[in-house]
Amino acid sequence: MNLNLVVPDNKFTSDALQVISLGEDIARQINLFVIGTEELLWGLVAEDIGAASQILIALGANAENVRHQIVQIIGERPSLPPEIPIPEKIPFAPRAKRVIELALEEANQMGQTQINSGHLLLGILKQTEEEEVAREIAIAQGEEKPMEFMSVAAMILREKLGIDLVELEQQLRSAMSH
Repeated sequence: MNLNLVVPDNKFTSDALQVISLGEDIARQINLFVIGTEELLWGLVAEDIGAASQILIALGANAENVRHQIVQIIGERPSLPPEIPIPEKIPFAPRAKRVIELALEEANQMGQTQINSGHLLLGILKQTEEEEVAREIAIAQGEEKPMEFMSVAAMILREKLGIDLVELEQQLRSAMSH
């Protein structure tokens, strides 16, 4: 699998590659042709093997409700006309690229050489924290209507499924340390 990222494919475990592949599948199903944080989240719950998947499922997330929320928030795009070729490899959105960078940082901090599915979820959570800090700075600088910085994955987890992201991170770190 060639991810076309700064991070080489051999830096991912098989479960992380499966999450990304599943994310690409859902992007194709709803005609998005870009992998965002929400597709990574769907891949995490659909993967159904790793600690991240098990914790998300225990907290009430599943492939069906996450897919439903993706379609509710983003919409399902119409199919491309036949004269427009569908890309063989769907690119990553900037937020998803940042998630993968943060996942690599998490893996390195844990003394691991490869990104696993748990690191991908930690990357989503860390990227959300970065966006929240950016929003707070914008508010502190007097912006009356600061941009909404929350990723779709964070919106699904927090607002649509009612998952406490701090608790999620604590549970995930605890499971990954065993």
